[in-house]
Amino acid sequence: MKTKILFLLLCLLSPGCVLLAQSPDEAFFRQEAAEASILYRGHQAYAYNIHYNGSPWWSGASYGTGDVRYNGKLYHDLSLNVDAARQELLVRQAAGQGGKVLSRAFVEWFTLDGRRFVNLQALSGPQAPSGYWEVLFDGKTCFLRQVSKTLHKDFNGEKRQMIGEGEPYDLRIHDTFVRDVRYCLLTEAGQVVPVRSKSQIRNLFPEQRKEIRRHVAALENRFNRSMSLEEYGMEVLKYVEAR
Repeated sequence: MKTKILFLLLCLLSPGCVLLAQSPDEAFFRQEAAEASILYRGHQAYAYNIHYNGSPWWSGASYGTGDVRYNGKLYHDLSLNVDAARQELLVRQAAGQGGKVLSRAFVEWFTLDGRRFVNLQALSGPQAPSGYWEVLFDGKTCFLRQVSKTLHKDFNGEKRQMIGEGEPYDLRIHDTFVRDVRYCLLTEAGQVVPVRSKSQIRNLFPEQRKEIRRHVAALENRFNRSMSLEEYGMEVLKYVEAR
């Protein structure tokens, strides 16, 4: 009898029996943690060990909070940032730790501080433009924006106005990240339409072009200024889909 009791005590104290004794909730959370660990197996985020003007980040060096649809599974409340120079999504486990790169081939979409981003190649195939795109208008037709950064040499300050609003600039530093913005439309049929002018947006709706012109003109008269391409795209799509 004493031998049986001793055997049972040893079983209860062993790792295998601890796992068997777990509640369904404990087992679920353990499994979730194991699945989430795949996010942190990528290579270390690139370290820009130089002095530079501007920045390589989409919005700033600080990480934000968001969700990621990765390899067919949705992960919530992650610490994320976007390297716009390399078009890489970075994730970290805790503040102060270095970021890891999430393989873009497995990223379908993600959110970052309330903003939504998509990988167009995951949505429309390899022929679509590469990199990440922010969703400015989400409807039957989506209006998307991509911010990219390119490192240039700037010896006389000519590129100072090209680094992005609020970015630091030091004339003694010659490596400068220049900001570039591209736009496109994603149609209901999944077609990607690059956008470089307001007419390209308007011409997508030939039967409503006159109404669009009148609507935009009324708004511009009210505010006494012309709309930017970004404002125009969002306003036109909002107007068309409300009709």
